[in-house]
Amino acid sequence: MNLFESNETVQALNAIGENIFVADTNFDIVWVNDYADELIKKIGSFINITRKEELYGRNIKDFHRNQGKQQANILLNGPFPYQTKINLFDRYSASIVVNPLDRNGSRIGYILTWKDVTEYEEDRAIMEGMYTPILEMYLDGVLLIPITGVLKADRIQKMKEKTLCMASEKGAEYVVIDFTGMTEIDERFVLNEINSLSSALRLLGAEVLYTGFSVDLVKMMVHQGLQVNAMTFKSARQAMNYLVRTRASKS
Repeated sequence: MNLFESNETVQALNAIGENIFVADTNFDIVWVNDYADELIKKIGSFINITRKEELYGRNIKDFHRNQGKQQANILLNGPFPYQTKINLFDRYSASIVVNPLDRNGSRIGYILTWKDVTEYEEDRAIMEGMYTPILEMYLDGVLLIPITGVLKADRIQKMKEKTLCMASEKGAEYVVIDFTGMTEIDERFVLNEINSLSSALRLLGAEVLYTGFSVDLVKMMVHQGLQVNAMTFKSARQAMNYLVRTRASKS
């Protein structure tokens, strides 16, 4: 079946700077635009093809095998446009948008826009690691977590996981959480989660010290009746001086 009404349509799809796949109503690939040549160079060796034409007849649901029955059902029934993200061969990430291709009120196929977001995902992973760094200090067994910017629920969850793993791995005795660079907080939930992190760290044998609370943050905590379950200091420097004195008194 000819899915295109004119050569102008083919030319337009070839001119788009994205990978375009066209499939019939069975989701078998029947056409791929010229831009997809670079994509084939990347993934071709994993699926034993060297040219985009070798994709013809392959079913696009093969690329969704790990996405579950729910997504397979969406491919058949919508709603459209349907957008998803898939991981290929544990190496490449792709953002895919599926739109129906209709003619005279009847469904004749589907158009898929496939965007390679591998580099974006890698950059995001790096940025997340930098977003809340966990630093080893000059005193053995001491970790410093300088929080900057906006502290929200999704970020505190990542910070908790990373902190607990590193504290366990390094055998941390003290964890200093510094709020000096924080500009905004998602109020009660995040503060409760920080207290939860402190409790979990104690179970790992680490004592938590809070530093750098702003006047506005203290006012909010007092207003909401929130309490912290750790020692507090004006600055990270004061906390480190305290730890130096504590270590000296024990030696």
